[in-house]
Amino acid sequence: GARALRRGMADRAVVARNFPQAWVAPAALGSLPQKVQSLLQRIGPIDGAPSISQGPGGGLQALAHFKSAEAARDAVTTLHGTDLRTAQEKRLGDFLAPGE
Repeated sequence: GARALRRGMADRAVVARNFPQAWVAPAALGSLPQKVQSLLQRIGPIDGAPSISQGPGGGLQALAHFKSAEAARDAVTTLHGTDLRTAQEKRLGDFLAPGE
């Protein structure tokens, strides 16, 4: 999912979490910024590659800044609650929603 930030550049910032396991596997971590960038750029142009860090729940999160506040709002509306897991990952999770 994605959420808008409420401080500094808040009108253009989006934090994305709950990535598919295939994206955060050790062998794939190097390409995570590019995958997130590709996903977000479908919604609108962003300023550079997203930065990746540990999220509050221990999982990874990506911080990206869109070039416009409207694109950031569209990203949050479009992606919040979206399940990006593969069909196999959903099956293994008993089709429950991913944790926040």
